[in-house]
Amino acid sequence: MRLSLAAAALALLGARAWAAGNIVTVRAVGDIILAAEPRPSRRDAPPLEGVRGLLRGADIRFGNLEGTLCDGPRPAKCGPGAADCYAFRVGTHQSAALRDAGFDVLSLANNHILDFGEACRSQTERALDDAGILWSGRPRTAARFERGGITFSMLAFHASAHTNSMLDHAAAAALVRREKAAGRLVLVSFHGGAEGPQAQRTPLGRELHLGENRGSVVAFARAMVDAGADLVLGSGPHVLRAMELYKDRLIAYSLGNFAAYRAYDFSDLEGIGVVLEAGLGPDGRFVSGRLVPTRLLAEGRPAYDRAGRALGLVRRLSRLDFPATGVTVAPDGTLGRAAPSSTP
Repeated sequence: MRLSLAAAALALLGARAWAAGNIVTVRAVGDIILAAEPRPSRRDAPPLEGVRGLLRGADIRFGNLEGTLCDGPRPAKCGPGAADCYAFRVGTHQSAALRDAGFDVLSLANNHILDFGEACRSQTERALDDAGILWSGRPRTAARFERGGITFSMLAFHASAHTNSMLDHAAAAALVRREKAAGRLVLVSFHGGAEGPQAQRTPLGRELHLGENRGSVVAFARAMVDAGADLVLGSGPHVLRAMELYKDRLIAYSLGNFAAYRAYDFSDLEGIGVVLEAGLGPDGRFVSGRLVPTRLLAEGRPAYDRAGRALGLVRRLSRLDFPATGVTVAPDGTLGRAAPSSTP
C-alpha cells in the first residue's frame, strides 16, 4: 500500500463518520522533534513533507511539539562541555512547516519547552500564533476552537510546575471541569511516564525518569475522564504504549515518536509510531477509531510503514496492560472494544 492509499483510506473513514451523524474526527501523533542542534539554521528542514496526506482531512490535527521555535539565545540547560545534553530548537520560520503539514493545535507542555529559557518559550508561542496554530502548555492555558458546530478545548499537561501540571490531579481536574462547564468537549494531552524501549508497558503506579517524578499516567488519565475529558492523548515515553476505553472515552498512553531528528535509534522501538484517528460523537463519546502505522527514516523523517509494525505492538500492549478495557486492533488498524470477560 502506498502512502496515498493510506491517506485516501483515512479520508474515506472521516467521510463515513460525518455521514453517520456529525462525528468529529481527531488525528493525533506523538512527539515531534524537529532538530537537536545548538543553533537554528534556515537550512534546518522539518522532515514532514512525506506525511501530509496522513494528517489532512480530519477536523482536528494534533501533536506534541517537543522543543522550541526560536532564533536565540544559547541553550539554557547545556553548559560548556556538557555531555549527552539534549536541547531541541529550530528557527521560528519553521512554524510554517508545521502548519503546512496539517497541524492546527499543538501541546507545548513537555520537558524541552524551556531548553532555551523563557525567551524561547515566548518566541515559540508567538510563532505558532502567527502561523494560526493553537497551543496549550503554560499553567492554566487552554486552546479553544470550534469544529462542525461543536466547541472544543485542548489542555496540555506535563509533570512540571512550569506547565499545566499532571502531578496535581485535583488542580488538573479543576481545569477540565472549568472547560466542560463552558459547554466544550475537552481534549487532554499529557507528556509523562518513563522513557525508552524499556518503558513500553504502562504501569499503574508512579513512574520515574532519571530520578524525576513523571507521574502516574493511568491515575491521571482516568481522573481527567472522571472530570469530563473526552479524549486523552499521551506522549513522552518515545515508544508506543497501550490504549484503553475508559467510560466510553479513548485513552492513548503514548503515541510514540512521529518525527525525531537524529535523537533516537530509529531501527528499534523508538522508530515506530502511529497516526491515531478518533471519531467523537457530539457528546464526546468514542465512536470509531483507526491507527495508521508510521516509521522513522534517516534523520528522523516520518513515513507510512507498509509493514504495519505499530498495529501489532498496540494490539499486544493493550491486551497485556488493560485486559478488560484495552482496545482491539484489527489487521487494517481499526480500533474496537475488548470482548467482555466471561470470568465471574
